[in-house]
Amino acid sequence: TLRWNALEAASAYTVTVRADGEVAFESGEIDASIVDQAGGATVPIPVTLSEGVAYSVEICVLGDGETRCTTDPGLASTANLSFFYDPLPALTDVEAQLTADLGDDNPQALFARAVLLSQPVNVGTEQEVGPYADAIALLEQLLMEYPDSQLAQSAEVYNLLGELYQNVQLNRRAAVAYTQAVELAPADSETAAEAQLGLAATTLDPTQTVSLYDGALDSYAAFLNESAFDDRFREVCGLVGDICLDLARCQERMDDCTVWFREG
Repeated sequence: TLRWNALEAASAYTVTVRADGEVAFESGEIDASIVDQAGGATVPIPVTLSEGVAYSVEICVLGDGETRCTTDPGLASTANLSFFYDPLPALTDVEAQLTADLGDDNPQALFARAVLLSQPVNVGTEQEVGPYADAIALLEQLLMEYPDSQLAQSAEVYNLLGELYQNVQLNRRAAVAYTQAVELAPADSETAAEAQLGLAATTLDPTQTVSLYDGALDSYAAFLNESAFDDRFREVCGLVGDICLDLARCQERMDDCTVWFREG
């Protein structure tokens, strides 16, 4: 399954997948209203991946009387448009054991497998990679097939889904997931703080950013001791850069906050 950030002006998309330079799949025009949902677009790709083959993906957007493609210069400079398929036997074995222990199709099994597949894999590069798309698919299946389950109504599932969407640069979908997590999380909990941090990093409304970081710090302050809170406060300041100086708690600790955001 291929996922990308939906574009508001799109009326249709086309998707082309190439294997070692040869066309392996062409979608034809896909109506945007069919594939766009929750800030993202999703299209199943009927291609069986083969080990050691170089794949490339081209997505074209039709709208406003023009066609733009991810292969156009500057249009998708941060997107991962090419990849090799490299199976992970050890991870597959662990997932198979989880399935044997918990079953194949129930909320607990789907969530456990998603947690496993959400872990980054060491491939000898500085960039973290992992089977995040597979983890996303499992969580989406959980939410779709078991909407009334305890897990589907938990902030933890939506926090994990938001993190996974961020990992594959689907920030609009991440914001939707984190918004749901904020609504479900118990007040003044670590889960609430994580949801607020995630939403602050992905929200499309920049006027919410500072208040979300403030809310996350308030949640941490409710259950951390003073020393642990200061450590977390320092981490948040380093993470958010000069936004740190706008945080409510920095107004009384401006010297500390200035040092912390510069260290970040």
